[in-house]
Amino acid sequence: MLDTHLCEYECYKADYAQRIHDAIVVNRGRKFKIVSNALMIHIRDRLRNKYSPDFIIGEVKRDVLFYEIVCAKTLYNWLQNGCVSGFKMSKHKRVVRKRRVGLKNPNAKRIDERQPGHWEMDTVVGSKGDKACLLVLTERHSRTQESVLEPSFP
Repeated sequence: MLDTHLCEYECYKADYAQRIHDAIVVNRGRKFKIVSNALMIHIRDRLRNKYSPDFIIGEVKRDVLFYEIVCAKTLYNWLQNGCVSGFKMSKHKRVVRKRRVGLKNPNAKRIDERQPGHWEMDTVVGSKGDKACLLVLTERHSRTQESVLEPSFP
């Protein structure tokens, strides 16, 4: 571009940079692996019958049913991206969490359900050669803490 003194200078053009970026991105990554129609039909049938992708690929490799073989990771990627018609994997695994109860006392109350006057005790022991330890007492309701440093004993 030209400035007021008719001197050329470089400036940033967002739309020009975006066009260059889009042209480069087209060639990025691996291309989609082309497989025979018979293999895709076999994979779809097995998926409908609730077989896992690992089992399907193992079966194809073991029985040598088809001349081309894909790995299980490729099949999982196809399912993730929706390349196998009729099947799409969710991106998030379902997590089922159980409520954890005290291992030694199944009737124990949760910490936030305790009344004033309940104390929690914790100790921190020093290094191997040092016999000093720190005792921390915490009142659970008000969260006030008392710390006692025990001196090392011979």
